[in-house]
Amino acid sequence: MFGTGGGLLEYRASLLAGKGFAVLALAYYNYEDLPKTMDILHLEYFEEAVNYLLSHPEVKGPGVGLLGVSKGGELCLSMASFLKGITAAVIINGSVANVGGTLHYKGETLPPVGVNRNRIKVTKDGYADIVDVLNSPLEGPDQKSFIPVERAESTFLFLVGQDDHNWKRPGPFPGIIDIFGIGGGLLEYRASLLAGHGFATLALAYYNFEDLPKNMDNISLEYFEEALCYMLQHPQVKGPGIGLLGISLGADICLSMASFLKNVSATVSINGSGISGNKAINYKLSSIPPLGYDLRRIKVKGPSIGLLGFSKGGDLCLSMASFLKGITATVLINACVANTITPLHYKDMIIPKLVDDLGKVKITKSGFLTFMDTWSNPLEERNHQSLIPLEKAQGPFLFIVGMDDQNWKSEFYAQIASERLQAHGKERPQIICYPETGHCIDPPYFPPSRASVHAVLGEAVFYGGEPKAHSKAQVDAWQQIQTFFHKHLNGKKCVKHSKI
Repeated sequence: MFGTGGGLLEYRASLLAGKGFAVLALAYYNYEDLPKTMDILHLEYFEEAVNYLLSHPEVKGPGVGLLGVSKGGELCLSMASFLKGITAAVIINGSVANVGGTLHYKGETLPPVGVNRNRIKVTKDGYADIVDVLNSPLEGPDQKSFIPVERAESTFLFLVGQDDHNWKRPGPFPGIIDIFGIGGGLLEYRASLLAGHGFATLALAYYNFEDLPKNMDNISLEYFEEALCYMLQHPQVKGPGIGLLGISLGADICLSMASFLKNVSATVSINGSGISGNKAINYKLSSIPPLGYDLRRIKVKGPSIGLLGFSKGGDLCLSMASFLKGITATVLINACVANTITPLHYKDMIIPKLVDDLGKVKITKSGFLTFMDTWSNPLEERNHQSLIPLEKAQGPFLFIVGMDDQNWKSEFYAQIASERLQAHGKERPQIICYPETGHCIDPPYFPPSRASVHAVLGEAVFYGGEPKAHSKAQVDAWQQIQTFFHKHLNGKKCVKHSKI
């Protein structure tokens, strides 16, 4: 799709068709019987185009790609955010906010971002320069025009002309370096959330990621100094200083950076020690030795403990509660009542895995895998040996269930557990079911994980859930989990009730 000039332009579609793509050049106004203006646009029109392509015998599914420039790029962003069946989108100099006219889709409306024509400038050659005409979609009421790209299930490629004078890229933005703790690797969800609130954020890994060291015996601040200099030199980062955000060991590193390096304007330390922790921190000729520690001084209030497990971790917690002593309370989040994936050994006993059939994996319209139908029924005779004997457990259970779990039938499994426990004269477990909630129920305010590349399979997997309902479920489930553990581990009847 092209920009505000309207009409039908087909040369780009022709070039792509010559490279082996089935391409639809789509006009959306000022062409034949289409509206002459674009004061109001309805995404249903574009949805018809997507469905037309998906149903065409010469189009290979399960999804389609989008390509748009300028206003067309912005419309592609909206399509990827609201419509199903979009696998990839290329945006060429597109806005992240709705521009020009009101955009409607079903019951939702995106108003246009504000315009101030008094900000039009005239170049030396007599051309109108409109780069400053649009208001910022990051401020005030114009935030309502921001396209909810977080809903999209597609991948994006943004092509940006840095001298674009049609509209400008937002920024520069205040810069933040985000550093996590001793687990290593690269975690980006917090940086993503900060970026959504107007901060240019660098999620910085420092070991156990790609070509970084696998272990961390010493920490050299020169590495972090390079990251600081990179941010300060970036054209989209607003100086003169950078903010730091760190948790645990990452907080200790941030405190060290603020102490030794220049141009650190603000530092947030989350549960940092204020000392070098358990790793030496080196910078030039200075060295801070690690703090000594003794793991034997760790104390846990007994006599029993609680278990909290999710997915495969859930069926492992069920097995622990069934066979091991000292378990007082167990919380299962979307867990199976049978042993899954691999045989489980304990002393002289082996619990075989639940029978599965990967030939029953399905692919969604967006190209994600779903495993709902790959798992056989635990109640079938061939699976009786894989059922976990949870009636042997000494403590109570809480089952947290996402009713739109696309990984397996969590609600069905919780019901099996309830019936089995009661059949053996045990207390009925507490089961809390959340409508429109998927498999990955995380703590509150984590972005809902509807799909991701599976760590074992290396494929994109769909987990289910609608963003709004799933987010509310995460808030409530977290409160329910705390209440359950406080009651059975601390003897407290209740804690603060959830507001939803």
